[in-house]
Amino acid sequence: MSARRLARLLCVLLVLTVTAGCRDATPRPGGTSDGGVLWRIPEAQIQALQITTCMRTVIIERHGTTWRSQSGELAQSRAFKELLQVAATLVSNRSIRPTLPLAEYGLSSPTAAIAVRGVAFERTMRLGHLGPVPGNVYGQIDSDPRLHLLPGLILEDALALTSGPGGGGERPAPCMPRPV
Repeated sequence: MSARRLARLLCVLLVLTVTAGCRDATPRPGGTSDGGVLWRIPEAQIQALQITTCMRTVIIERHGTTWRSQSGELAQSRAFKELLQVAATLVSNRSIRPTLPLAEYGLSSPTAAIAVRGVAFERTMRLGHLGPVPGNVYGQIDSDPRLHLLPGLILEDALALTSGPGGGGERPAPCMPRPV
């Protein structure tokens, strides 16, 4: 292959790559838009997580450099570490405008609610039924009327944390959302 032909091929690939990377996040027909970062909070500013599911509510608070549940148990499970990362940077896979009542998405009585608290803020995500894309759940943030497809791992972690003794468990939970 000649150098000139190779240069053309590389230019075409570069244009395709840049074009694919610059997708427009404006609403598409049907009221959907690409996802993105919904919030970004420095982990050091997070003081507590309150996780509520059908089983119970667990509050995990920062004590210096460690995290403890309200029962005093050290929070160091995989589920807690993953949930803390999500609490710091929440990313949506897609945002949509609801076309049905919130109950149809599992959000009038959410499967889980997670409050992220700091000294000067509180953000809450509510998690409902499984979304149309495998591995996603419907979620709603604070009073935002849009729905977001959030990673299903968030819900799995919330259920694991509220199923074990003291909020650090890894056992499966009895309340799972239904698919829509």
